[in-house]
Amino acid sequence: MKTTITNRRNGVRFSRHCNSTFVLLAVGAIFSCLPAGAQTNNQEWEGLPDPNAPWPSSGKQGNVPPRSDAKPVPVATPAVTPSTTVTSPRTAAITPFDPSALPASEKEIRHELALSADYLIGKGTVTLPFAFSLNQISGSDPTVVDADRDSAYYGASYAYSLGQSWYLDLGYIHGDSSGDFTFDVGVPIPAAFAIKDDWYQLYIRYTFPQLRGQRFQAYLRAGVSYVQSDLTVIGTGGGNLYEQQDKTQDIYGNLGLGVSYSVYRQGRFKVRVNADLDVFYGQRSSDVSESVVLGPPFDSVFSTSDSFNSAVFGGYAKTTIRFQYDLNSSGLLRAFMDGGVQARHTEIEYPAGLGRRDELLWGPYVKAGLLYSF
Repeated sequence: MKTTITNRRNGVRFSRHCNSTFVLLAVGAIFSCLPAGAQTNNQEWEGLPDPNAPWPSSGKQGNVPPRSDAKPVPVATPAVTPSTTVTSPRTAAITPFDPSALPASEKEIRHELALSADYLIGKGTVTLPFAFSLNQISGSDPTVVDADRDSAYYGASYAYSLGQSWYLDLGYIHGDSSGDFTFDVGVPIPAAFAIKDDWYQLYIRYTFPQLRGQRFQAYLRAGVSYVQSDLTVIGTGGGNLYEQQDKTQDIYGNLGLGVSYSVYRQGRFKVRVNADLDVFYGQRSSDVSESVVLGPPFDSVFSTSDSFNSAVFGGYAKTTIRFQYDLNSSGLLRAFMDGGVQARHTEIEYPAGLGRRDELLWGPYVKAGLLYSF
């Protein structure tokens, strides 16, 4: 569609397309509003038609002849040397993120390993069964004797954490206990005993993530313990010799909790107070072998064996002070030492109507190890 428009300044009629006409009228209106100096002296408009010039009266409609004094506007072209490589941002190689390049304080610490060794010097009491097998030939009633003991326990433990919330704890402990006592079989017989026991422990431990890095920390744990013990008793009196060999196996289920509180921190050195409490319940199976050698020349020997089961339950508590030192500036490798007191109380339900007897072990406790986070 075409429209005829009259230029009021020059009285020239011409025909243009609507869209072109509106564009030119808008440009002319803008130029007519500018000051005269801005219209003639601004070099930015060089090369463009002068809106104040008369409209052509002849020629092809819609064409505006260029000005004869128009100067070409140079277009800057960036120089590219042969050694210059232009890379498109879309094709540029993206360097993958390397977490190992971050400082240790900015990395996400997910794993933790702990290795440690511990030692306990203990004292307490132990229960010793008698005549559980000899009653088959002697008619004596089974009995249980309480004896004092001196003990030494040493072991090692390993802990691993993924995410530093859930931990797997493994432990091994070996103990040696011994003591002297007297038992009565019609006549008092002095005797000595020795116990060797090995503990194998597995725990799943949960620490509260919201308490990590705080002064107060806590954990809960559950696990199982397997204990294998060998008891040897030798008694002499009145020209008689008594000997007993017991082998026992215990299987416990454990539940425990622990709390820790930071009391001092200076640079790489830290001090915390720890408290741990565990309870356990399980079963003990005992294989008893007893023998008696009577009078000189010790030619009368009686030897029998039997087995029985007992229920075992109890708990232990431990209070320690931990001294910890960061071995590197990042604090990911630490050395620690715990010192304190540990006590364990055990209740044993003996068969044959002997009822419940208790055992006690307590003493100073030390532990040393390394912690590594990565």
